[in-house]
Amino acid sequence: MASAGGTPADHSSPQAVLSKAGQLFHAIGTQEAYDETVRQQGLEAVEADIAAVVADVRNLMASSMSGDQHRLRAIYELMRLLTILSGCEDLQAAAAQVLGVLAWNHATAVVNADAIPPLVQLVSSPDDHARAAAIGALINIAYRSATRRDGVLAAGILQPLLKAMCESTCTKVLASGCRLLCNVWGFSENSPPPVALGECGRFLPVLVGLIGGRAQAHRVRHFARGALVGFASLCTQDNGTDADRDALLECGALASIKMLLETADSELNGVACLTLHIMTEGSTAHKQAVIDGELVPLLIELAGSEESDADMKVMAAAPIGRLAHEASQQQIEYVAERGGMQTLSDLLDSAGGVDKIAEIQTHNDLRVAAHVARFLLLHFRARLDEERLHSLYQQSLLHAAEVETNVGADDDTDSDSDGECDGEADGHLQGESGEERSSAET
Repeated sequence: MASAGGTPADHSSPQAVLSKAGQLFHAIGTQEAYDETVRQQGLEAVEADIAAVVADVRNLMASSMSGDQHRLRAIYELMRLLTILSGCEDLQAAAAQVLGVLAWNHATAVVNADAIPPLVQLVSSPDDHARAAAIGALINIAYRSATRRDGVLAAGILQPLLKAMCESTCTKVLASGCRLLCNVWGFSENSPPPVALGECGRFLPVLVGLIGGRAQAHRVRHFARGALVGFASLCTQDNGTDADRDALLECGALASIKMLLETADSELNGVACLTLHIMTEGSTAHKQAVIDGELVPLLIELAGSEESDADMKVMAAAPIGRLAHEASQQQIEYVAERGGMQTLSDLLDSAGGVDKIAEIQTHNDLRVAAHVARFLLLHFRARLDEERLHSLYQQSLLHAAEVETNVGADDDTDSDSDGECDGEADGHLQGESGEERSSAET
């Protein structure tokens, strides 16, 4: 094979550069052809030809001589070379870097040349230089485009990226990896990424570790924070599945969440609260994992702190409220013992919610009024309208509401001394089984 490359100083025409790239690919495009070319010319000569072609293509893209047609052809040739350069990390890195530069202004053309799969594959390279270049190219491809972002995700980027970020100590790999997560987890309205929360959640221990690592470069910590905020945004769009929650538990995410709650950083506190809201949406076992992780006291402290703003209080209160009302009896008692119920009541009172609830005591729907009266009786007795309460007792609705919600079933207070009602209630109440319960016995 005659030398295919030339040097940048040759100022070759676009047609000549692309022709050389095509000739090179055909000369080494298979293992057999590559071995034969190396046997004839020697390894150093073949590698020099490859490097020269990559350099010429890069220079062609920067040249004013490069029109759109030549640019598209150059991208295609680069992508083909990238797929056959396994083991030549420096050359792979050079090709990936050129694709990354092209993707900045011509991302769609790069995608149309089918460059995403080889770039994703290159992220698995053991060479930091090569995988950093591949990650950089994917950053530009996924930037501000839901379609291209989804293409990167569909190519399976998350697993090799997680492996690279776990293995590498290279600042460029770690910072670029976090930036890529920001791009593939980011979305505009109505365009959430097609990815499972559990798969994304496996990055939490890595990202939290990067933020907490004082030896890490500032840009690594900066982009790791951005990626965590991106994950929190995903949590606001998707309640997740039990499989997602299982994945979070398996990767040790709760220990990382605890670290975020223990910081004096409101943004990171918010990430933790939103993640725990997802966890407490799950089964009794998932709720118990939150309790066993000693996260409830931290949530209660955050929700009740004078230093927390209103939004933070709401985010911290959400998982507390779910544990307080949609958990097992033992779990509810645990939350109450730690002061969770009182914290929720205080938040409600401070937000003026008690005033609004107290007004509903006079609601025309007697069933609604009965529930409100019971809530005030248990938590804010001073705000209870005693006359209204007596009226509700007279109509036997308060007891019916207790049966409906399965709260206070042991409180067997009769409506009056002889157990009879002055009048029948209008309508029926739904029982827990879905069957209708009569609101007054005859």
